[in-house]
Amino acid sequence: SVIKGNLTDDERRQIQNHVIHTEEMLLKLPFTDKLAQVPMIAASHHEWLNGRGYPKGLKGDQIPFPARMMCIADVWDALTAQDRPYKPAIPPEKSSQILKGGAEHDEFDKELVDLFISYRLWEQKPDEVAEFPDEDDEE
Repeated sequence: SVIKGNLTDDERRQIQNHVIHTEEMLLKLPFTDKLAQVPMIAASHHEWLNGRGYPKGLKGDQIPFPARMMCIADVWDALTAQDRPYKPAIPPEKSSQILKGGAEHDEFDKELVDLFISYRLWEQKPDEVAEFPDEDDEE
């Protein structure tokens, strides 16, 4: 069962360490050059533009662009998930407002939040999402 209530500082630190443990595990894998940033992206997806994220408190351009995108998708999933025993799912309209509010407080990339919401990316199936050309393909 899930315990309700506020987290202690130690419990919060343990939860926040999941990105560090994830990065450590991913760094052991032999990623191709094309996927070499995966560990760093995974480790940075809880960083906020205003520097109040974790684990490193990165700010603005210190946060890799793919991690900024992953942060928005991760927050959306946390807000709208129907399988969380500790909270009900939040409807898309309210979740959109929460993301916009986060962008206004420099937590999330405003431009990416606007794109995520205007294209309703949460409704897209993986095979329907536009593919961007590889940097190698642009030559």
